[in-house]
Amino acid sequence: MTLPARPADLCALGNLRSRRSFCTDRSVARAAALSVPALLLHGTEDGPAEGGSDMTTVARARAFEEALLAANKVVEDEYFEGARHSALFYNADQRAHTVRRVAEFLRRQGFE
Repeated sequence: MTLPARPADLCALGNLRSRRSFCTDRSVARAAALSVPALLLHGTEDGPAEGGSDMTTVARARAFEEALLAANKVVEDEYFEGARHSALFYNADQRAHTVRRVAEFLRRQGFE
């Protein structure tokens, strides 16, 4: 697949799962400009409950990830099944796993 020259033209690609969200989200449109590797950690039940918003839904996270991949960016992900926006603060297992995952990611990026 040949990528369009402009990030906004990515909306024309027919194989995006989250096309509607993708085409209306400015962070997705800017994904091609990202110049560092990305680590996405997201709950599958994130949203307006528990301090989230329409901007924190898993659909938006997945659309952003798709845009990064379409732009050939380095991205790692982990989606926490059933986790909501604030789960990191009340789920000790998820918190410990997240801290380890972030530390490993940063080490792979050259941070000690």
